[in-house]
Amino acid sequence: MKLTNETQAAWTALVLAEYPKEACAFIVDGALFPVPNLSETPEKSFKVAAVDRLAAHAQGSVEAFLHSHPYTMENYNPKWNPAWISYADMRCWIADNIPWGIVATDGEGLSSIVWYDDRIEAMEPLENREFVWGKNDCWTVMRDYYRTVLNIPTMMNFPRGAGWWEEGQNLYLQNFKPAGFVEVDGGDIRPNDILLMRIDTGVISHGALVVDTNKILHHCMNRLSGYDTLAKWHRQVEKVIRYKDFL
Repeated sequence: MKLTNETQAAWTALVLAEYPKEACAFIVDGALFPVPNLSETPEKSFKVAAVDRLAAHAQGSVEAFLHSHPYTMENYNPKWNPAWISYADMRCWIADNIPWGIVATDGEGLSSIVWYDDRIEAMEPLENREFVWGKNDCWTVMRDYYRTVLNIPTMMNFPRGAGWWEEGQNLYLQNFKPAGFVEVDGGDIRPNDILLMRIDTGVISHGALVVDTNKILHHCMNRLSGYDTLAKWHRQVEKVIRYKDFL
């Protein structure tokens, strides 16, 4: 999605005016529709009242939701882009079922909008994607392969915040069964299986899709998505899972 110059200028002004609070707005028929942030901690989170959401829908066609991630140099972590989606954001975005746009701001300027859009027609090519947490990551590229190449559009998207494994979470193990997968014998790897890997972490934190003999598709952080050889990664494989329809 792309904003008009007028809407982009209005959004920039709103974000800077609201700093250090998170700014919130809907895009309605291409125009900015600002809504107040009613969170008790607006510097760290946002809350939009139901009445304001209804008012946006009453105004016209709601095309997207925007909000900002304010930061200071004291809380800035160079490892994670501050415009990337958080766990709480992702949970709400998945439920919202409309595109979301997030910007980072230090109060003087703001980043480009990172768009989160789950429509199949909006997907990027599977290869050479820039890594963006929750948008272009290891689960996303496998899920998009299933949706576009295998025509299985129902593979679930689960909320995940950047660095969840560093917080002791084990999201792959928690979510592969609800996503429709079962664990299979690692000696019987087939195309379309998913390999769950542990890479320098205490828990499984990476996944790769088996495309063919010794060929996988995956997306590592700080790398472009693409195809690789299984032989390079087989030592990291902890589990092999298979979609229920392929058993």
